[in-house]
Amino acid sequence: MRTRTLAFALPLLAAGLVLAACGDDTEQLDTGAPDEPAQTLPDDGAGDPPDEAGPERVEPRPGMANVRPRSFEEAEPLDERTLAVRFWSGVEPCYVLDRVEVEESDETVTITLYEGSDPAEPDAVCIEIALWKEVLVELDAPLDGREVVDGAGAAE
Repeated sequence: MRTRTLAFALPLLAAGLVLAACGDDTEQLDTGAPDEPAQTLPDDGAGDPPDEAGPERVEPRPGMANVRPRSFEEAEPLDERTLAVRFWSGVEPCYVLDRVEVEESDETVTITLYEGSDPAEPDAVCIEIALWKEVLVELDAPLDGREVVDGAGAAE
């Protein structure tokens, strides 16, 4: 009789476990995964800056090591004598703006950014990630229709 009870109880127990495992929609395990998929900005291949993220404002820090010209993407006039020069760069201390040189003529304003690494941290290891940065550049005379030229482009 005992074998017969066990034979009858085992299928009922198995069916109960299967139904309990299915559960309903309100009981979900917290796996730590986000409820929404990760959002990424579309890549149009042109290297355009993201629309939603503002640039990190940086100030030149003279005295960097391995200084070299750095191209910029855009120079936006903020007023008649101030430009916001925006460029892609990396993280400090591996990528630090050393200085900005400005040459003004009647027709053009040539801006050259110089970037290097912090000599105080010569063995620093930095992640390879692009950061959208900007530096404010003051002109001696109003821009007044003059063309802004990237001096690093001429140096490359």
